[in-house]
Amino acid sequence: MAKIKVIRDDRIEALLPQKTFMPVVATTRDGRQHVVEVSNPLGHPDNPMHDRHIEEKFSSLVEPALGKSRCAAALDTWWRLEETIGVSAAMQLLEN
Repeated sequence: MAKIKVIRDDRIEALLPQKTFMPVVATTRDGRQHVVEVSNPLGHPDNPMHDRHIEEKFSSLVEPALGKSRCAAALDTWWRLEETIGVSAAMQLLEN
């Protein structure tokens, strides 16, 4: 983290909220630069997440802590939250 610099760019800020633009520049020890630019990343209103994206993100964050089967059960419950056990009980499924 000590090697990361975040620099505010007023030109990019002026695009918000209609457009989100994130240029990332990585500089290697020998001075070479690698640039990646992302416009309207996944989750932006112009690039919405679909159910599979939400499931992938949920699983990537929860499965390492709870294991595959508990993660799948929690995800199933959260998808059906309105028709199942309620928020408090669903939160308990995420406890480690």
